Amino acid sequence: MKKLLSLSLLVMGAAQLQAQADFTALSFSDKYPKQNQKINFVYNKKYSPLIKQEGVDVVVYEFTSKGLRVEEPVLTKKGDLYSGSFTVDSNTNAVLFGFSYKDEKDNNGKNGYLVPVHDAKNKIVPGYYTAASSIHNGYGEYLTGMPNSKEKSWSVLEEGLAANPSLKKDQGFFNAYLSGIAANKKAEAATLIPAELDAYEKKGNLTESEYNFLVFMQGRQKNKEKADALAAAMKAAYPNGDWVKTEASTAFNKETDLAKKQQLFNDFVARYPETKETKQRTDFMRQQLATAYAAAKDYSNYYKVLNEMDPAMQASLNNNLSWGMAEKDENLEEAKKMSWQATSYAQKEVKSPTSPKPESMTKKGWDDGRNRSFAMYGDTYAFILYKLGDYKTGYTYAKEAAAINKLTEPEYNERYAL
Repeated sequence: MKKLLSLSLLVMGAAQLQAQADFTALSFSDKYPKQNQKINFVYNKKYSPLIKQEGVDVVVYEFTSKGLRVEEPVLTKKGDLYSGSFTVDSNTNAVLFGFSYKDEKDNNGKNGYLVPVHDAKNKIVPGYYTAASSIHNGYGEYLTGMPNSKEKSWSVLEEGLAANPSLKKDQGFFNAYLSGIAANKKAEAATLIPAELDAYEKKGNLTESEYNFLVFMQGRQKNKEKADALAAAMKAAYPNGDWVKTEASTAFNKETDLAKKQQLFNDFVARYPETKETKQRTDFMRQQLATAYAAAKDYSNYYKVLNEMDPAMQASLNNNLSWGMAEKDENLEEAKKMSWQATSYAQKEVKSPTSPKPESMTKKGWDDGRNRSFAMYGDTYAFILYKLGDYKTGYTYAKEAAAINKLTEPEYNERYAL
């Protein structure tokens, strides 16, 4: 009995250690960070690969139920110690720290500075396991240079199930779990995945999103009969669901007759009035419609549709179409007009952005992205101006495009050298 008790305490202790974030170079005001809580942290450069660097930069990546949220705390330096603070978002499930200076990164010996978020009882919140799995399966590498590890990605999912078996009922977790089976249990996957899908279906009260997920997964399993049955059940359960819009937009996508395509679009927006939340979808439809008008050289209707789109999407479409026209030496004056809209828009966005920084981006990433867009659009404009014989104006934009990319883009450099 004594040995069993000791073993039990040992297991509980190990689980408790897993729940804490213990790092040599990083410490917190609370080892069990919670949503809506202000967290103070101290980073000791002496215990990191940045020991010889002049400074330290930090990015705090919060993995929330609504997507990635980026924080860039201001650091206070005292010797080798760098301190800062941030407030955990109300939807955050996991926090990943990225420490760096210029090109040098510290990702905690490739293990990452990954911190679980806890509830009021110091238990890990359920959403942590899905977030942590995604960090070990690509996000960590992209954000901080952590190597991908299918084993760690799977291990954290198993840890989550051990703590809370009902996690399998969550669509996000379940999706990650099936991916984990496919990656880590290849020999048994053909048997395990269909069984898991059947069990998920039997939990009942499926949302439309869950139905769609099961239809997709059964299709991947080449179980067409099952996928078709689920699709029919979804339509019966949600007769006015999003699938109706999807089918309408699919019919629009397939239509090649311009007049009929325009009518399908008109019918769609009449039946589903555009809102802030749905504008992206209708703008993608407008993009297709405008592209079709441009291909038919009906520029009057092209601009009519284009002007209803988001300005950034207008610029992207104008740039793509004008580049293609310039390559073919077709309608160069029209191409110039399109390209100038894209270039002038991007140039203004560099200096005075019309929208706030996206929560998922760092300030540097946001600035770099706007500069790269201006360089790309400006390069197209220079290309068209060269074709039209306006070398002086074209050179100005070609030079700026090449400089923004630090002369690393051969095509930009080629036009700059002309």
